[in-house]
Amino acid sequence: MNDEENKTNQSVNEEFLVSDLKKSLDNTIQEASITLNELAQNIESTIRDDELRDETKKIVKNFSEDLRKSLEQASNKLIKKKNKKKFSKEEE
Repeated sequence: MNDEENKTNQSVNEEFLVSDLKKSLDNTIQEASITLNELAQNIESTIRDDELRDETKKIVKNFSEDLRKSLEQASNKLIKKKNKKKFSKEEE
């Protein structure tokens, strides 16, 4: 195999890995969202004290939003890195 074929294979492998990682992050976001929604429902049905229930739901909601933002930022960084590498390789 020559250098050009090696670069092409490496590029394909990197793109596959980035794509696979992005899918994994998307799945993680979905699963976390489902879990946190279930938690909120359990809090709603289990905790009788209104003030405690509302505060607990607020904490779960804030955590959920922070987690979603963090995972989206990681996903966006992967996309940007993938696009940057792809653009750089096209220039070669």
